[in-house]
Amino acid sequence: MRVLIGLACALALTATATPTLAQLPAMRDRPLSAAERGRLTELEGQLQRISAQRNTSAAAVRSIARKLGARLTTSSTDEILKLVDEKAGELSAAKSRIAELEGELDSLDSMRLARAVQPLLQAAQTAIEEGELEIAEAKLAEAASQFGTARETLQGRVADLSKREAEILGQQAQVRRAGFDYLGAADLYGKAAELETGDANTRLYFYIHQAENLSFHGVHAVDLTALDRALAVVRDQAIPLTTTADMARYRGAREFYGTIMGNRLMLDPSRQRHQELIELRREILASVDRATEPEEWARQRALVANAEGQLGQEMADRSAVVRAIQGYAEAEPLMTDPQARLRMMHAWANALKHLGSTYGEHDQTLGAIDLFKRAVAEASQEDTFVRAYLLDGLAAAETGAAMHAGDAEMMDQAAEHSRESLALVTREESAMSRAGFSLTLARALGYSARLKGEAGAPHLVEARAALAEAGEVFNRDQAPVDWIWVELEQASLDMTEARIGGDPAAAEAAEARYRAIQAGGARELMPATWVDAKVGEAYALQFQAEHAQGERRRELLTRAQAAWAEALAVAGELGTTTDTYAADAAVTARMLAES
Repeated sequence: MRVLIGLACALALTATATPTLAQLPAMRDRPLSAAERGRLTELEGQLQRISAQRNTSAAAVRSIARKLGARLTTSSTDEILKLVDEKAGELSAAKSRIAELEGELDSLDSMRLARAVQPLLQAAQTAIEEGELEIAEAKLAEAASQFGTARETLQGRVADLSKREAEILGQQAQVRRAGFDYLGAADLYGKAAELETGDANTRLYFYIHQAENLSFHGVHAVDLTALDRALAVVRDQAIPLTTTADMARYRGAREFYGTIMGNRLMLDPSRQRHQELIELRREILASVDRATEPEEWARQRALVANAEGQLGQEMADRSAVVRAIQGYAEAEPLMTDPQARLRMMHAWANALKHLGSTYGEHDQTLGAIDLFKRAVAEASQEDTFVRAYLLDGLAAAETGAAMHAGDAEMMDQAAEHSRESLALVTREESAMSRAGFSLTLARALGYSARLKGEAGAPHLVEARAALAEAGEVFNRDQAPVDWIWVELEQASLDMTEARIGGDPAAAEAAEARYRAIQAGGARELMPATWVDAKVGEAYALQFQAEHAQGERRRELLTRAQAAWAEALAVAGELGTTTDTYAADAAVTARMLAES
């Protein structure tokens, strides 16, 4: 899932948010630390550049940057500047719209009301220019309140007063969002939507922005309640405002709902929600005429396949993965847009690779390698992010094939492709992308060391370094799924060290990691991965038993046998291949009988 989402971002897919920056700013108005102030000083030149490009005052840009708080010292320069630039553009647009609203006061029925509101809108614009965003918000709130009071006392046309009040609340929401207060912005957009009763499209706009901000907060703060609220807003408020008479809005609202659903599934996988997403994608596909809109049909068909592939890979449903592969094959002949093709080829190859790694269908892994190579060849040399993700996928597929064949040369090739992907992306550009690529490299190096024995010891050192970089980003609290992958690779390296050096202490360390993975929610998040961890625990216990005597040996073998029994039972429920596991479990049983 991580790789799929990462590539989507690289290819500029429509998405409400990605978990690149998982923690929100702390208190909006807390004083900055000395280190945070120092970082602001270092970025002054870049902030001035943003100010000029976005036609936003330097004071306003600095104010936005200050709202980042702790992230000034924990995020990369590229991530900080990207966020500040985005919010500066939004703030500039809000200031321009506030000026337009001030000009529109001339058409207001009540000149008394216009005279009361005009200085407030002027003061809000001045406050934005001076970087006083809280003051700007307060002035906008006061201006909206003037319209609210007039509306309640029937001082003019109620619909017109409501519309103007809603517009001002919408701009207040934009200013609130510039301070990274997504929940506050969402509440204001919701109020604006309720006030706008005359224009369905404007009301739709407000609801979509309410949901967007809820989704931003939900992803960044890992707040499932906020994501559920976002889904409810789109489902219950936005979608009913669309009809097939305006197909762009009809599809757009539903695609947006699917995007939020995908964000929620990223944080909390669920078979039911996966199925809901598939049905939604199918509904959108049904609205597209293949004969008259072939490119759009192919895009939507690929999105259905994406949803089925994610269900299959995360919920261990082979049939769903097979349906995804069939969907990609149907879409490919009509998929002519280069970016969409690469996005689809990446997902398609990952589905093939999954069949190979999970169900022992190794010819599918070879098919994935061929598809990744085709995609790399089609990708532009200038599009470094896309090439990096494709090379990472190629390296992962080659690692799986080399494992099955015991091919050390192919494993070295996989490691080299992984290094190429890392060379294309710096930590400043995307720490999360590099963390994922580092995980792939560590896996290839670890298996290479296993194949080469003592000669592979240097690979273990490089693999540990790669995992250290991945672990800095993929921590247990904010990226629980990716943390599991890191721990799996760490445990695998422990076992490789144990085998190379005949060291039962390393196997004991691996056992502890495997048990921590099981305790860390793997059974619920990724059941197939839980099986991997349980199998790893059995191997680690068996290795320790091989270096133990007497009661200690029997105890370790008894525990290993129990681990095998659990692993085989769950693997059987999931429909994954168990032949190798059963054979190794039989070895443990024989050792126990002989002890």
